Amino acid sequence: MRATTRRRILGLLSFLLGIAGGVLLLRDGLRFPSVLLDILWALVPLALGVLAVVAAFYTYTHRFREGGVLGLVVGLLAILVIRDLLAGAVLLLQGVLALVASPR
Repeated sequence: MRATTRRRILGLLSFLLGIAGGVLLLRDGLRFPSVLLDILWALVPLALGVLAVVAAFYTYTHRFREGGVLGLVVGLLAILVIRDLLAGAVLLLQGVLALVASPR
């Protein structure tokens, strides 16, 4: 298998994982809180979900390094700040795959 084919497959897999992680984070942000502090706290998963989708589109447009670094950062923030282990792990995997797919 050629290097460009491997890069495209890894990039596509990274894109799909980024979309899945973004949807998981957006799902958490779409609760309907009642208190102002809860409303502000609900914006954090929404913002991280949008950034995860942006990271996925970076990898889709063959900007693997930018998408990989952004995916890693969003994954770490998802784990550390909002304690969403599943979305964080998916986004960390997306970031690693995007960085592996990036040309040297």
